[in-house]
Amino acid sequence: MRPRLLCYAEALAEPVFSLARNANARGGNGSQTMPQTDLEIRWTILFHNPFYHPAVAFRRSCFEKADRYRPEEAVSYDHYLWFDMLPFCRARNLADRLTQYRCNPRGLTSLYAIKPRNRTHRIREALWQRLGLVYDLYDDDLAADVSTFVKGEEIGAPERRFEAYRVILKVLRAFISCGPVRDGQDAAAGRRLAQQLSRECWQCAADKARDSEALPAVLAARSAQNGHSVGAAANSAGKDS
Repeated sequence: MRPRLLCYAEALAEPVFSLARNANARGGNGSQTMPQTDLEIRWTILFHNPFYHPAVAFRRSCFEKADRYRPEEAVSYDHYLWFDMLPFCRARNLADRLTQYRCNPRGLTSLYAIKPRNRTHRIREALWQRLGLVYDLYDDDLAADVSTFVKGEEIGAPERRFEAYRVILKVLRAFISCGPVRDGQDAAAGRRLAQQLSRECWQCAADKARDSEALPAVLAARSAQNGHSVGAAANSAGKDS
């Protein structure tokens, strides 16, 4: 049984109408801050699920192109659907909260709560490979720190922040270099993303990553923060490699 859902009918009108005008897939925010632009969503799925399933609407044509839900994925079928569908569409999360739900202690999510990331490693392995990276984020504690930061929250233990920053900056460099920048809106979102991450990571990473692979990523992020384009940041990273 899935989480019990309470929908706000009046709130659903905007995503239904705007779906016809703009993006192909849209979801609404819960109490957690969610990535809003297409580029931010593609960045987030490199680490964790970028949508709340009960609040998502999408075009049937994209659903069919993605070959629908994977029948072999009994629990994480929504996460695999986003992975399968994003190559065929643009996506967006709305800022509005569209649902309230509770987790059923006898539901699938609760019953299979032990090491849930094991079910979706294949998604991240494939996505990182497309960026030219070898996926190595199998440590659940480190992955939780990375996801915490990607969600816009502070990593609680200061002594664990650098390792999480190192991972984030390494992936950011690859994402900036070959990520899906399709238009000016994506480029602007990429600059905001680099600025947000580099503000938090710069001082810690620059002090400790002098001889590591993270430093070129720091420089790329710093370049973007200083107002250069996403492409210029990527070029800076390549020169410093």
